[in-house]
Amino acid sequence: MAARLLLGLLLAAASAGAASEVVYSLDWESFARMSRWDGSEVITDSGSLAGSGSARLIPIGPGAFRLEFQGPDGEGNGLIGPAGPSAFYFPTAVEVGIPPAPPHLSGGTFKADGDPARPEGFEVHFVEGFICHARPQTCNNVAGWERSFVGRARRSPAGS
Repeated sequence: MAARLLLGLLLAAASAGAASEVVYSLDWESFARMSRWDGSEVITDSGSLAGSGSARLIPIGPGAFRLEFQGPDGEGNGLIGPAGPSAFYFPTAVEVGIPPAPPHLSGGTFKADGDPARPEGFEVHFVEGFICHARPQTCNNVAGWERSFVGRARRSPAGS
């Protein structure tokens, strides 16, 4: 009986949280560039994408959120904590990411309009990259890569 009561309370709390969830309209842009060694030449490919869709900021701890977005132009997600955004995944025109970015070449900013827990809007910037400082073969012939994301969000009229 106590287990049923606890389960009921947890389901009610989850439903209340979902009912009060804020939905945002998000416009985003991404850029990516990859440079590879091809023999003695470095060949570079780059491109940008832009899109729009809906986004949610999901609380995961004190001062920490998970941003999730989706729309016809792509989807993505990332973590936002006191030190800013991290572990971001988003659409790019050029596939990058291997070898992985070292921690000192990954990060960004998050600026909330109003209460950071339920902002009226927000802007998120994320950038990361990799530079090979070894022999090309050590880095899978990757000379370097970079990718960036900028998202601007406002509360959706239906999601206020």
